[in-house]
Amino acid sequence: MSFHFELITSEGDLAERINSFYVIETQADRIDEILPAYSAQLLVMVRGSLALTYADGAVGHSQTVMINAPQLSSAPCVLNGPVTLVGASLTPIGWQALANLPVDGVHDRMLPAETILSADQIATLERAAAACGAGDTSLREVTAQLGAVIGAAPLALRRVRKGR
Repeated sequence: MSFHFELITSEGDLAERINSFYVIETQADRIDEILPAYSAQLLVMVRGSLALTYADGAVGHSQTVMINAPQLSSAPCVLNGPVTLVGASLTPIGWQALANLPVDGVHDRMLPAETILSADQIATLERAAAACGAGDTSLREVTAQLGAVIGAAPLALRRVRKGR
């Protein structure tokens, strides 16, 4: 396998918060790619690393658990492998529930997980990544853990100011 990309549909109550889950696996040492402008993503890096270079020159480096804020423009992406990555592409409602941050203030950035998730949520996802990397659990279980974290986020919609 040189490169494997799989989309996994979100179901039930998660469908309003998650566009899709995805898995990326590669044995390659390095892959250069362009990540298109897209929705926010919650990612779990099981092995390998990635770096995104945003339009303003800022570089986001992967952690085991990370949040890629909504992107308003494409970004060059380097996967340093072998890589196994599990992610969830968030809908606007999912982003609001999970982060409750205005996109105009945080777009085109890799956000540290601790700015949005609790220590327990991060630890759960880190344990899932470690177990998967050790072969003790499946990629689908990591996906289930991502879904549980996103599904547990409270939804508090911000009010639109008058005159907008």
